[in-house]
Amino acid sequence: MACGILGGKGRLLVGFTAASFLGGLAGGVISSGGWALAQKAMFKEKLIVTEELRIVDKRGRTLASFSSHGGAGRIRLVDSSGKTRLMAGVDPGGETFLSLHDPRGDFRVILGTWLEGDPKLLLLDGREAKRAALELQEGEEPLLRLRDSRGRSRLEVKGGREGDPSILVLDREEKVRAHLGFTEDDDVILNFSDGKESPRLALGVQASGEPLIQMADEAGRLRLTIGEMEAHGAGQESFSGIAILDDKGNFLWTAP
Repeated sequence: MACGILGGKGRLLVGFTAASFLGGLAGGVISSGGWALAQKAMFKEKLIVTEELRIVDKRGRTLASFSSHGGAGRIRLVDSSGKTRLMAGVDPGGETFLSLHDPRGDFRVILGTWLEGDPKLLLLDGREAKRAALELQEGEEPLLRLRDSRGRSRLEVKGGREGDPSILVLDREEKVRAHLGFTEDDDVILNFSDGKESPRLALGVQASGEPLIQMADEAGRLRLTIGEMEAHGAGQESFSGIAILDDKGNFLWTAP
């Protein structure tokens, strides 16, 4: 339907239809690229500022949230029963973390970097007691630690500064009772210790390929050796065989 402004004798001074107006306007904007520029400007201005964003299902139950927690960002995923099953983010102290939770919402797996920047992986039992830990200690030495239900370290697997591995077995007092590893001379030795962590029995193979068995008294003094033993005192000679020694290191009996 035409519309316009009429002159003195009914003359149409300005006439147009709605269709022609909209078409001309759209054509002019699109041809000049103005519409695309307007869209880009509009999207740039679409910024949501909030302390928490929640994702909900059709029933309004929270399934996920993105929030600031104590001044740091955090992501949380929730199951259908409302229990937290995954969290990730940065805690207020500056440590990054990823945690996995069981159906009760309890922590079971924690992966993170501590304040010093050292990465660590923790496995927890149903009471949230740390049962296993894999980490890098100072000097970038890897360490695998297994704990009992009371959190006491019972087994440790280490990689030394030079890469030499070692395994430690600890008692309920966290004292080392068995140690498998290498010596500075590249001998591989399994040591058994008493409750005071004094070595009492050693089984090993020396770098030369010779097997060795040694026993010590409560003071750690060698009392019996089977195999090749190198002499360290002046005037002493290396020995290969079976030897029983006194508390001063002198031979009491040898064979052959």
